[in-house]
Amino acid sequence: MFAIGYVCGALCADGSIVLDRKYGHYRICLETKERGFADLFRYYLSPYVEKEVRIYERNKKYRGAPYHTFIVSVYGKKMVIGFKDRWGIETGSFTWVVPDMAFIDTDFRRGFLQGFFDGEATVRVRLGKFMGIKRRNVRITSANLTGLAQVKELLETCGIRSIVYPAGKYWCLDIEGKARLVKFREKVNFGIPKKRKKLDFAISGGKSEPESLAFTNKSVFK
Repeated sequence: MFAIGYVCGALCADGSIVLDRKYGHYRICLETKERGFADLFRYYLSPYVEKEVRIYERNKKYRGAPYHTFIVSVYGKKMVIGFKDRWGIETGSFTWVVPDMAFIDTDFRRGFLQGFFDGEATVRVRLGKFMGIKRRNVRITSANLTGLAQVKELLETCGIRSIVYPAGKYWCLDIEGKARLVKFREKVNFGIPKKRKKLDFAISGGKSEPESLAFTNKSVFK
């Protein structure tokens, strides 16, 4: 159940389920900048669909700058409709909701949270004058308050405290402080290796810098 939970969490974060009856377009899709995230999503999704799950690369521009993404997708009307109905998954920035199974099954819940945090979370570290950590947290920003409140509830079920608060047009969920981040690592953690390293660095108090990462006095990572 962890694997399908991860898929559902990733879809709520960065994915979509397309049911275009007018044009006959049915697709499960995830687009991400992280190859590691794309690979994990494909690996966990493949056993639950009958067709081959493929990864494509796309080069485009965002605000004039080059932007490279990986697109994971699989097509098929019967398969996509069956998948959506089986797992009760809704996607979309304003409409995604946590599937009921996440409130029932422990493994599904952990998978959902890991997939969702892999897609949406930022590991934030603020360093002090002598490279010690002054502030550390894992943050999610979303336009969907209802969905974010459900994620907060799932975290509480795992014994992880967080706060949700407004930030302009959006809402933020923060897990802040060493003790809470340790609990997050024990109960959920990231699946993407790069984010695992950033979380380890935040917890370590700046004593073990991940490879190939440079830090300033105010550093934000995603």
